Amino acid sequence: MSRNFIPVALAIGVGVYTGYYTFQPAFQELAAEKTHGNGPAAPQSAAGLNSGATAPAAVDNSQSTKPASGTTKAEKNQ
Repeated sequence: MSRNFIPVALAIGVGVYTGYYTFQPAFQELAAEKTHGNGPAAPQSAAGLNSGATAPAAVDNSQSTKPASGTTKAEKNQ
């Protein structure tokens, strides 16, 4: 055994623990989805995950009143 074994083992252990601690909420969510059979969940904002609230509905801006950036003055006045 070399004398570098202990620091390497300690670094690996800390890395595994940090990864587990960081991704534990995702692991729990996947386990809950697997047991309930719901499939992948819809993406939510970070605030929605913490508070239990859903994200607000997206606003449809397809009929915006602003003219396109390449329009002429005559097109803007119509």
